[in-house]
Amino acid sequence: MPFSSGVFPLGVAYLPGEKVVLRVFENRYLDLMNDISDAHFMFISVLIEQGSEVGGGDRRFSHGVQIKVENVFESDVGVVVEARALERVKIIRWLDDFSYPSAEYEFMNDIDTSQDQVHEAASSISLLAQRIRTLHVMLGANTPESDNTMVANSQLTTIAAGRWWGPGISIAEVNRAFWTIASLVPCGTLDRYDLLAPNTILKRISLLKNTIEHVAEVVAFQQRN
Repeated sequence: MPFSSGVFPLGVAYLPGEKVVLRVFENRYLDLMNDISDAHFMFISVLIEQGSEVGGGDRRFSHGVQIKVENVFESDVGVVVEARALERVKIIRWLDDFSYPSAEYEFMNDIDTSQDQVHEAASSISLLAQRIRTLHVMLGANTPESDNTMVANSQLTTIAAGRWWGPGISIAEVNRAFWTIASLVPCGTLDRYDLLAPNTILKRISLLKNTIEHVAEVVAFQQRN
């Protein structure tokens, strides 16, 4: 069954679990924030395909994430919104009933995963985490710069060590670990967006592996020249 929601198109492809901080000043998106404050404090974010989120005239990708608003603060111009990206969604149909973009959407559910596949995914995620740590060192980004960075590096270290999972691990835990490490890959916006579409954890892992390898090749080339 499709759901409906206001949509905030952005130049960022957020991944499940990521912290979202938005400075909202355009009237139509201030209207969106006012409307969701009277409802469930949720909206949808999708990546802009072409154009700008300011002033309209944009084209939007179909995959995105549900966003849960946690805090709203008044600022000199507009408001600052602190939120969290939750589940993946797919836009089914754009609506024209509001001053801001709105759409019908559905949640994206993976096909069933066997326990052997869950174990395979967990092991692969640890190996990818090790590769991401190497990338951070190559880029000189292994020194924490903030509390959030310190937490992220700690999570990455734990996952890379492989001691975060055991025989009874669930697919939900594996997915959380995947999105944690995926958010730490220094890749492009479209690479991040592409991770939202696959309908199995193993497909997402394969895609992330290719992205990491590509980024590593680019970094190695730049450092040789």
